[in-house]
Amino acid sequence: MSNNKTIKKECEPQYNKRQSIATVTFKYDFSPTFFTLVCNGTKSSDKHTFKVLVLRKNSFYFEDIKTNYIINPRNEHVLLQLDTFKLRFNAIENTTSTILTDKTKQIDIGTFHTIDFTDYYNKNDDVVFDIKNGSDELHFEVEGSKDENDISIPFLLNPQMLNKLFHNHKDIEFNSTKNKAIIENREFPLNFERLEHIKWEHEFIDNKLFSSTYKELSTSVLKEIDEPLYEAHTALLNYFTQHKTTPSLCAWNDTACSLAECVVDAYLNYMKTEPSDLG
Repeated sequence: MSNNKTIKKECEPQYNKRQSIATVTFKYDFSPTFFTLVCNGTKSSDKHTFKVLVLRKNSFYFEDIKTNYIINPRNEHVLLQLDTFKLRFNAIENTTSTILTDKTKQIDIGTFHTIDFTDYYNKNDDVVFDIKNGSDELHFEVEGSKDENDISIPFLLNPQMLNKLFHNHKDIEFNSTKNKAIIENREFPLNFERLEHIKWEHEFIDNKLFSSTYKELSTSVLKEIDEPLYEAHTALLNYFTQHKTTPSLCAWNDTACSLAECVVDAYLNYMKTEPSDLG
């Protein structure tokens, strides 16, 4: 526990390593509360750091930024990484909007539900503002979305992100509606050839195929050929579906690697049963 002396003094976090469940209990005064929680597992690789912001329920509307923010407990602010600069912070629709200026950097979302800072962002290097709802107040800093080259595919060969691969790391998700990649609550565009490649992988998984070289062949065909191969291939496709990822966006953590190994093993075992055409 760090970045909050009060909570650190009164709280002793409980961490169940076997189930990977952490429990934190402290007195909450309903004001925005930041802290950092570090959980160490049985292996050196099983270290998880959670940057936490606790808010009163329904005090702020975050639907517009739910995949575009980073919590900074040390400085008690929220970093927004955006490619759109008009945001709603009140759940009520048909709302009143205000434009961010040097004179209006503290916005009461009870009065102004939507903030437009497009012009301010284009004219200023630093964009910071506060939003208030009654006695609750949050500080935001804004930076534009990163260039698409920040994420290259396949993820497995991205030299800038090797520390996010293997073991128990999370995959990059693909939002097929927006055609964007999502990692650590940040959205990145996938343009041109990269997008076409990821869309092809996504369609392959979504349609549960095992081949599309000459014509599309469903995994159901595998069931007629070899049951273990069908089950292994289906399990791997189900993993990609469940985690909203594709082979090129996968972090190839322990679970994904194990499922891929099962596919290879099943294929090799099947080939051993097939007669060879070689003398």
